[in-house]
Amino acid sequence: MAEIAMGDLTETHRIEPRRGAMPRLTKVLAVLARRWVKARRDRAALGLLDARGRRDIGVTAGEVRSVSQTPWWRWPLN
Repeated sequence: MAEIAMGDLTETHRIEPRRGAMPRLTKVLAVLARRWVKARRDRAALGLLDARGRRDIGVTAGEVRSVSQTPWWRWPLN
């Protein structure tokens, strides 16, 4: 608490922590990092599937190859 003296009046104000851009930027970067790690893990697991496993989820070998050759900066982050 901080007191501000103004003549005979004294006001007490609670000093709130600043909520600037850095905490939000940090949170956004953390979310992006988690999504990137998940996408990387998912693509690695997809590459390990055999023909039967790919057929079960409806993915062809060509689609797996296409996804695995896509650069990381073009990966959708959903």
